[in-house]
Amino acid sequence: MTLWPLVLLLITGAAVVGEARYRLGHLETKVHEGERTQENRYDSTNRELRKMNHELRTGLGKVQLSMARICIKLDVECE
Repeated sequence: MTLWPLVLLLITGAAVVGEARYRLGHLETKVHEGERTQENRYDSTNRELRKMNHELRTGLGKVQLSMARICIKLDVECE
């Protein structure tokens, strides 16, 4: 009969540890979801930036080509 407070304390401690593990697991899940969301957002932004960079390079190449054609027609030296 003198051990019942110890048993009660062990059961309460086990319940507290179980609740803490549950909350920690839930928090880890939230962190992983947030990281995945952030990575997806970064990937889409990075993809858009690469697309814009390609379009700019292509556009600048076309402008340089047009300038070269104009320079040839005018028979002047272009830089």
